[in-house]
Amino acid sequence: MGKAAAGNPEFSLAEALRQALRENQLLRVQELDVRRASARLVEEQAIYEPILRSNVSGDRRTYGELALSGLRDQRNYSGTVSLDRLNSVGGTTSAGMTVSRQSSRLFSFPDSAEETQAELGISYTQPLLKGRGRTITELNIARARRLLRFHLETGAAIESAVLRDVAEAYLAFYQARQDLVIGEEILKNSREILRIIQEKFEMHAIPVIDLHKIESVVLEQEKDILRRRQAVRTLAEQLQFAVRTRIATGAFDDVKPRIDLERIRAQVPMPALEESCRLACARDQQLISLRNEGDQLLYDLTQARDELRPSLGMTAKASVYGFDDDNSVRAVSGLDAQNYLIGVELNFSWPVGNTAIQERIVALELALERNRLLQKNREHEIRKLLSQDFVRLKRLADEIVLDEKLVDITAKNLEAELDRLRGGRSLLLDTLVFQSDHFNAKLNHVRSQVNYLFVLVRIFYFRSEMRVFMP
Repeated sequence: MGKAAAGNPEFSLAEALRQALRENQLLRVQELDVRRASARLVEEQAIYEPILRSNVSGDRRTYGELALSGLRDQRNYSGTVSLDRLNSVGGTTSAGMTVSRQSSRLFSFPDSAEETQAELGISYTQPLLKGRGRTITELNIARARRLLRFHLETGAAIESAVLRDVAEAYLAFYQARQDLVIGEEILKNSREILRIIQEKFEMHAIPVIDLHKIESVVLEQEKDILRRRQAVRTLAEQLQFAVRTRIATGAFDDVKPRIDLERIRAQVPMPALEESCRLACARDQQLISLRNEGDQLLYDLTQARDELRPSLGMTAKASVYGFDDDNSVRAVSGLDAQNYLIGVELNFSWPVGNTAIQERIVALELALERNRLLQKNREHEIRKLLSQDFVRLKRLADEIVLDEKLVDITAKNLEAELDRLRGGRSLLLDTLVFQSDHFNAKLNHVRSQVNYLFVLVRIFYFRSEMRVFMP
């Protein structure tokens, strides 16, 4: 719109909508929200990636031994490497190896005792009840998925809301601009009548009261033009804020919005009521928020009910180990003589005091029922609004046809009345009445067109398909 004001002063509804898509910061924020939600989901899904852990430690200890009358130097070293991985059903697999070495000697004796031990183990831990651990494991992942779906679904709704605001601001500006144009036509026509009356007054064909009457009419219309120009400037300001584009100062009167109703009707397919209701209920931003809230409540309710159930967990583990003792009689031949360990561990718990949990379940069930009622109420409201809009759209389409015919008839009547006035066969009052009828018909025709487009815009806003106005 800034370019239109600087160069070509005419611009269309489609151009205003395209510029809003380029300039509106709210849409950029929505894109960033989607990217952030996608990154959050990838981050939460990373809990299934294996984790490598390592630990190295060492210490040295010196202490006195009274029996041997000397100081003992003891050194311990150990290192552990493990690999852990969580699966989608809450089970954790761990595999690791630990190597430790211990040496001990007296400072007064050259011999020392050293021992090396190695252990290789694997274990698997699995919750057996409460969804086999899936509920707890996927809690944050499910939240991240819901957040991403929420931002994706609301993206089209937010874009439609932005484009609807621009379209409504554009139509209001267009109507004010057309009112100004028609007002200028009325003023021009009234000045022509004034000229005729002045000529007749100079010929003493009419009384002075008729001259004063038409002069007062012209003055009132000039004041009306000033008011209409101010309305155009105000609505142009609102439009530029909606589009997020500045119009050059002083360019308000030069900017001419352009609407070709027949072209819009040809390009925009007339939607069906039932299909519009279905799409509107699927894409309505308020319903999307309610559905997202309902999913969260249902998930919280499932978790709360799980807390009332018993908990059972199992851990199975197996390990092999060996050691090498330099001071031994080599009965165990170092790491070649391996030992093993196999075990199973079961954990069981049952909540006894569950009053608080039961009360939380009741509260969640009530909140979930309230959410469902709100969804049904919103769906009913959308259907009601769309039904009213479709009825109004049909009525306005009929009014546009009738207004076109009325404009043609009143234009012919006004022209004929002006000819009679010039010939002295008509009174000033009759001419002003015919003029008022004609220009009121033109104003009504413009307003019928604008109201028709207002309703059409609202229908496609509910459908989240505002881009149909941007061929």
